[in-house]
This record gives sequence, structure tokens and C-alpha cells, in this order.
Amino acid sequence: MPTGKYWASLRLVPIVILQLALCWPALGREAVCVDNASDALVRAVEFHRDLGHEILQMKDLPEHLELRVYRSTAEFVNAVPTYLARVPNSALVLYAADDDHVCAFMWLSGRTPAYAKIPITLEALNDLISDMRAAIAQGSPEDLKVASSQIEVLRAARSQYSAPPVRRATPLGLEALSDLKARLSNAIFPEAFRDSLSGIKHLTIVPLGAMTEMPIAILHPSSGDKRVVDLFSVNYLSFAGEVRDPNFEWNGSFQHPLIFGNPRGHDPYWSSLDLPNAEAEAESVAQLFGGNAIVREAAKLGVFYDDARNADLIYIAAHALADEQDPLRGSFIAFADGDLSAGSVKNMKLKAKLVVLSACQTGMGDVVRGGVIGFGRTFLDANAKNVVMTLWKVNDVATRRLMKEFTVRLSRMPPAEALREAQLATEVEFPKPVYWAGFGVYGNQAAFVETRR
Repeated sequence: MPTGKYWASLRLVPIVILQLALCWPALGREAVCVDNASDALVRAVEFHRDLGHEILQMKDLPEHLELRVYRSTAEFVNAVPTYLARVPNSALVLYAADDDHVCAFMWLSGRTPAYAKIPITLEALNDLISDMRAAIAQGSPEDLKVASSQIEVLRAARSQYSAPPVRRATPLGLEALSDLKARLSNAIFPEAFRDSLSGIKHLTIVPLGAMTEMPIAILHPSSGDKRVVDLFSVNYLSFAGEVRDPNFEWNGSFQHPLIFGNPRGHDPYWSSLDLPNAEAEAESVAQLFGGNAIVREAAKLGVFYDDARNADLIYIAAHALADEQDPLRGSFIAFADGDLSAGSVKNMKLKAKLVVLSACQTGMGDVVRGGVIGFGRTFLDANAKNVVMTLWKVNDVATRRLMKEFTVRLSRMPPAEALREAQLATEVEFPKPVYWAGFGVYGNQAAFVETRR
């Protein structure tokens, strides 16, 4: 006859099973960054396949994005040479991680991929990126600090819509920016890659965590003084499976541009923050590419929803805020009659070759293992080819200059290279990185094709 202790022990069984179930993913997770490069490659590619499914499920993204998640390691590896052949002297780096390390593979045309096991965890890498961004912000000129404080007041007033950024506190003077750059450069560009990187002109990154939020332009990919911006252009993929996408040919011409600047109207909280340079920026872009700049009270959400689906260029110079807790509902770009949320974009079916989000924080969002969920990703999810995004609160005057340099180059080169040259040109007048380094290109690399006239 079972005793009372026996029945009491049975009552504990469900609790033990539940505890084991909760711990099982951590206990049973296979190491990715192993010493053997061939084994690590298989595990890294499978890691990204799982991340793709994880992102699709957690953010309720459109079903057609399942096509961007590949089915096997061979499918991905076999697609890489074709991907690199689109652009001469290009490379692709895929990052992966387990509980103890980050690791990376780098492909160059005609070579066996190089492998590096990096002695840093993904959490520590994310913190390093956050610290570097904080150090750049702490060194901001006074005008940007005033603008940032104004925007935080507005964020607090709109707290029902937008949560404050979740960032690790970094006291002023904790670490010098030069030291942070060195540490982050070593993590992103490990020693095993440095000789091979010296000859490339373009780099595609399959990122992890907060990588798309780092100002990669100012990192040093080798032991010399040259920075990334001095050497090669960069684009980020939102899914590793995008290496299989059809060739993206860039000719720099637009038939149906949709251009907004300095929307004004519905929200009194923006009334003290007019953006005259954003308005002038939009008018210059319209003059360059044809079409009309839709500015101030005319820059309405209804116009965006009516015309965005057929536009091959979408250009928005406006106010924006990032919500890093609930980016699909809380992140927004302010229009004259309402806010465009990141979530409202993801199910649109766009034809845009290029989306330029010339507004604060459009590259920021919820940092997950597979990358950053925010405006950059949702426009790509809606089928845009390339998205230019911002990594922090950007200056109105400097951004106008940078975007002028960027847009005039689009007829001669694809977006990533146009951005690199624009950053160098802007640095001459605005040498501090806070003015020009906070921009990135999300989406597939493009092969330039001259337009016949």
C-alpha cells in the first residue's frame, strides 16, 4: 500500500517535469562556434535558418517571407558564389553565436570561406555596441544635445505610444571612444579576416543582435589607420536566405518617386520642432529625380498609403521615434495627419527600389538574436529592395548635406557605395561622427547597370 510520502512525491513530478522543460533549451542547445570549421559552418547556417523562423513567428510577419528562410546548408552555401558575382571585389560575412562565443565566416569569390571564433558573447557584443553609441552621443555638439533633450520631452508626453529606449547606462568617461572602437573592430573584423579584407570594395553582412545599430563606418577592419568608410561600402541582409534573391540591378533612375518633407499639422508636440532643412531636402530630391515634394500640411498618411505601392522611390524627411519594446506598434514616423507605424508597413506590397528614411532612429528597434526589428526591416518585409536608415537622433543641417551628396551619386552607383562617398564628403564639413556615421543600408547588394540614353 503506497504511503503518504509516496503520494506526496508524485505530486512533485509535474513540477520537476515543468522545470526540466523550461531548462531544456539551454541544457540541450548544441554549440555553434566549435573548433572544426566544417562543423561550425553547418551549425552556423542551421542557426540562421532557425533564427529566420523565430523572427517570422515572434513578429507575426507576412507569410511570403518564409521564402527568405532557406531549407538546407547546401542551399545557402551554393548560393553565395552567385551572390558575390553580382558585384566585383565583394565579400560576405555571416555571424553566428552560441552561449559562449560569436563566430563568423567570410566568403570571397573563388576562395574557401575563412572562419573565426571570436571570444565574446552576443550579449557582450550588444553591450559594446550600445556603449559605443552612448560614447558618440556624449561627445555630441551642444545643438544635438538640445535637440535630443527636446525629443525626450516629446517622447515622455507621448508615452502611451512610444516607450523610452532600453539601453545599458554608460557614464561619461567610462571608456574612451577610441578604446571602444578598437574592441568593436576586433570583434567584427577578427584577425583571420583582415588580410583578405584589404582588397574588397563592398561587404555584405548577415548580422546578429544589435549589429545593424553600430556605426560600422568608423570601425577599423585592419591594423592600419583606414576605416571602413575609407575602404568599402556595406549592406546588411535581414535574412540569410536573401542571398538567393534574383539579381538586383541598379540604374539610379526613378519613374514614380514619392517624396515627403517636414510634415506639419496634427500633433502639437512637434510644433516647436520645425524641420526647414528636411523640407528643403525633399524639394532638392524632387528636383533631382522629378515629381513633386509633398511637404508640411500636404504630407498626409492617405497620400502615402495611396501612392507608396506604386512608387519606385520612397523618400521621407520627417520626425520619427523608435520604440525598442514594441517597435511594430510604437515606432512611428510623424505625418501631417497621423503617425505611420512600423507595423502598418510590413504587410504592404511595395515596388520601391529604394526607401530613404531621413528621420531620427529609423534603424533602431527591438534587438533580438536575429537582428533588429524596426522600420528598416519592415520596409524590406514589404518588398522594398534597399532601405537607408538612421542609427540615432540626426542633425537637420548635416543630414540635408549628407542626403544631397547621397542622392546626386545614385545615378552613378548603387545606394551602399553612394552612402559611403556621401559620408566622406559630409565629414569634410562636419567632422564629428555623430553628424555622418549614423546611417546604414539595409537590403540586398545591387549591381550597377548604366541606363542607355
